[in-house]
Amino acid sequence: MNIYYIYVLLLSMLGLIDVSTKNSKNAIVLLQGILIVFFVGFRYKIGIDWLFYYNLYTGSPTLLAIEPGFNALSNIFYFLDINYWLFQAFITIVVFFALLKFFRYYTDKYVFCLSGFFILSFGFNAEAIRQVLALAVVCLGYVQLINRNYKAFYLYVLLAALFHVSALIVIIVPLYLKNKNWTKITRFACIIGTLSLLIDFYFIDYLIGFFSMISENRFVEKILWYGDSSNAGSVLTFSLIFKILVMICYELTLIKSNGKENDNKINENFILSLVYILLFIDIFLGRYGTISSRLDVYFTPAFLILIIYMLNRVKFHGRVFIYIIFLILFFVIFYRFTENSYFKEQFEPYRNYIISSVIYDDSYHREESVKQFWVEKGN
Repeated sequence: MNIYYIYVLLLSMLGLIDVSTKNSKNAIVLLQGILIVFFVGFRYKIGIDWLFYYNLYTGSPTLLAIEPGFNALSNIFYFLDINYWLFQAFITIVVFFALLKFFRYYTDKYVFCLSGFFILSFGFNAEAIRQVLALAVVCLGYVQLINRNYKAFYLYVLLAALFHVSALIVIIVPLYLKNKNWTKITRFACIIGTLSLLIDFYFIDYLIGFFSMISENRFVEKILWYGDSSNAGSVLTFSLIFKILVMICYELTLIKSNGKENDNKINENFILSLVYILLFIDIFLGRYGTISSRLDVYFTPAFLILIIYMLNRVKFHGRVFIYIIFLILFFVIFYRFTENSYFKEQFEPYRNYIISSVIYDDSYHREESVKQFWVEKGN
């Protein structure tokens, strides 16, 4: 069996144990943390971005705009003579504990949510290390926001933007807490957007045209590179259809319960608003997956929590069976991610820093593979 599928299986088993017991979960969290840090944190030359970050960490010059927060953090680790792969593992540890704090604040099924996130967003965690740090900071900010501590939230957002500028997207979130109509407007926009996809109308193409009029800005140039016509793809992917169906099911369970108040009503409304922002991004920007994935990741954790809230409304003795179905769907999404030439060329075979000497260290082959990828991309 592919080692990636073993990783998904182990995370799924831990998630299933979580939803099947009400006992202390400290041991489960410990095992989950070890698995994620070992498999994701200590990945070795996986994907295409590792070479760029490795060279950046060791002092190679770059023309790309790198946020000052990430530069400062990497410089500190490099000054302390800590090698890049330990720095990479440190980032995964930070993300794990930030997500743990966020999930524990909103649900008691936090192990299930952590498993879901590290399955669905494996590629993101493996490559976008600046942005995963930004996500970690944003999640800590969300905890402040639900307590209406807006000043602290904005400080967290600004801090997150020092690691990846895309974090500024979450500045809009307080609007949804202050006025529920924003959630209704976004819901309506998602319905219109979904219908527009059926007639091949793509809003983002007009947005890319607007950005093309802006020059001499490295961040805009990166957006234009992501939005090149060669990168355009299908919007109605399995992943998006899955999210839409979950939202439909959630709305139906809400109607069936006659909108009754529950102990977490404020939390649930907040999480619901985040998920509708997620859907809006995927529907309107999903034509260029690299752009939408850079933004929707800040809202993906909320989607997993909403699944928990939805299932909590279902009065069904075999609820664990439904959780199994969701874990299977997570696997299907992960499987579809692995079944393409990009994954097979840049992620296989799996390599781990701790045991690289046991398997084999094919550094030259990995570097050449990454360089060839960028040559083919025209960079």
